[in-house]
Amino acid sequence: MVVLAGGAWERALGELLTSAEARILLGGISREALRKRVLSGSVIALRDDAGLIRYPRWQFDATNSAPFGAIKKLNETFGAAGLDPWTLAAFATAPQPELGDRTPVDAFGDADLTR
Repeated sequence: MVVLAGGAWERALGELLTSAEARILLGGISREALRKRVLSGSVIALRDDAGLIRYPRWQFDATNSAPFGAIKKLNETFGAAGLDPWTLAAFATAPQPELGDRTPVDAFGDADLTR
């Protein structure tokens, strides 16, 4: 059942990285360094029912592997509203009318992201 649920989330949210994969993508950083990024809000971590932590691939810029700056702002906004990272991830991957029916993930690379 967990495998089926995990597969459904991955289809909805895109590739979900393991901690080891995320650390490699971020230049081989340590577990503690990744944990600090999660705690600071600059990286989204999703904990599933089995206790496994996964990291949406879309939060990392394909050109330099760094987390998009918008991630921290989204984490702050959703956290202040009492919403969890799964809700944030679902929002970020769903088309939004305010973005011309693009997803927030599609807009991360826009020069004028403040709107």
